[in-house]
Amino acid sequence: MTRSILHLIRTLDPERGGPVEFVRRMAVVHAQAGVHVKILTLDRNDPDWLRDLPASVVECGPGRGLYGFDPLLSAKMTAAARSNTAMVVHGLWQFHGLCASNVSRKLGVPYFVFPHGMLDPWFRKSDRRKHLKKQAYWMLAERRILRGAREVLFTSDHEARSAAATFWPAADYRSRIVPLGVSCAPTDVEPLRAKFFKVFPHLRGHRFLLFLGRLHPKKGCDLLVRAMADLRPPLDLVLAGPSSDPAHDERLRRS
Repeated sequence: MTRSILHLIRTLDPERGGPVEFVRRMAVVHAQAGVHVKILTLDRNDPDWLRDLPASVVECGPGRGLYGFDPLLSAKMTAAARSNTAMVVHGLWQFHGLCASNVSRKLGVPYFVFPHGMLDPWFRKSDRRKHLKKQAYWMLAERRILRGAREVLFTSDHEARSAAATFWPAADYRSRIVPLGVSCAPTDVEPLRAKFFKVFPHLRGHRFLLFLGRLHPKKGCDLLVRAMADLRPPLDLVLAGPSSDPAHDERLRRS
């Protein structure tokens, strides 16, 4: 029997950061292992996002608001999940997670949940109002969704331990550590080096630190900027990654 996995994610927009890139990488690895991959998204996807993606994509929605509500999603997910061995829910606090829980009970197809850092206690401290909204949804649905999952997947022991204390009451779920991997480094680096120094010519011949990642307050880039300023001898810093918060970007530039 051919193994098949249905990944459920809001969008494949690469600017949405790590979860999208993770799903793309997993699709490649699964295809190499002979596993058929299908991806269901809540929004329409740009054709460029699907280029070189070894998976079929089911587009639903568009979902309404941040929650991604779609009255037809349950039926579409049921049709997509019938022929799959398992489902993987990427992210929390959205309608596709609740639908996966309901569809799993209906079809008997197990599902896994990958929070992708969305149970980090940082959010409890950074935005009290948003945390209270999530606390309410936790008690209404999310806690039950995690309890019904075959496993909840974390990238490290630290993430798993931190997640257990973020919301009340605690959810009795089964967890597993799935470290994130990366592709092999390219062997022909000179064209890439030339492209980098074309953008940052003032760094040629200098020692510098390159930060690659989403530029979000949670990542602590402001702390990194301040720490780099104290280094002796000084070291240049390059921050590279997508951002959806121009005000935060400007604060980093002024740091």
